[in-house]
Amino acid sequence: MIGIAKRPFNGLEATGVERGVSKSPLWVTAAGMTEAKAAGIVAAMAGPHRIPTLVKRADQLSRVGA
Repeated sequence: MIGIAKRPFNGLEATGVERGVSKSPLWVTAAGMTEAKAAGIVAAMAGPHRIPTLVKRADQLSRVGA
């Protein structure tokens, strides 16, 4: 499982991943794999912007009807 946040987690270690031209990192945590592997997966995800396209779409769908 991979966790992705726009801001650092309180009290948790997270790995910063810079994507696109943004200098603000995404903060990645992992369960069941190393954080380095999770960070590599997030860095390789499709999309030209800071937030990967699939993550953005999943976030949008999770808010429908909320």
